[in-house]
Amino acid sequence: MDGPALFREMKKRPEVAGLPVVFITAKAAQRDLDELKSLGAAGTISKPFSPKDLPEHCGQFWSKLP
Repeated sequence: MDGPALFREMKKRPEVAGLPVVFITAKAAQRDLDELKSLGAAGTISKPFSPKDLPEHCGQFWSKLP
């Protein structure tokens, strides 16, 4: 299952439908990243990335949440 399919399934479950979700991916095509964003993902992080940068990445996404 790819990220967009997983996210669509998650949105069907009321207990997790409203949670902010950030996808960490290694092989997502740009169309998949765009679809995740259009589905309401809080953000995406593409591998490789430095673990020390993870708080900064997440902070950028969280600062945009309502």
